[in-house]
Amino acid sequence: METPPPSPDAKPPLGRTFYLWLCAPVLSMAVATAASAAGARNGDLEGFGMVLSLLSLLAMIACSVVCSVMVGKRKGGGLGVLTFIGIQVIYVSVACAGCASMVYKMDFR
Repeated sequence: METPPPSPDAKPPLGRTFYLWLCAPVLSMAVATAASAAGARNGDLEGFGMVLSLLSLLAMIACSVVCSVMVGKRKGGGLGVLTFIGIQVIYVSVACAGCASMVYKMDFR
C-alpha cells in the first residue's frame, strides 16, 4: 500500500521549539520566585530573584511574539493574534503570581 505524497502547502506541526519558547519565561519566573523565597531578607539570593523576575517579564513579551508568529505562519494571521492574546493572559497571570509571592518580602526603606 502506497502512502500519498505530502501536499506542497503542508506546514509541519508546532514542535518542541514552540513549547520551549512558550515555557521558558514560566520556568524562569518559577526560578526567580524560588530564589527570592530561599534568600534571606535583603540577601543576595533575594536580589537575584528580583532581577530574574524583571528579566522574565521582558522574556514574556519576546516569547509571546515569537510563539504567535510561529502559529500565524502555520495557521494564519488571525489565529496568530488570538494566540498572542491567549499567551499574554497566561503570562500575566504567572507574572502576577510570581511578583505577589515576592512582594511580602520587599522593603523600600
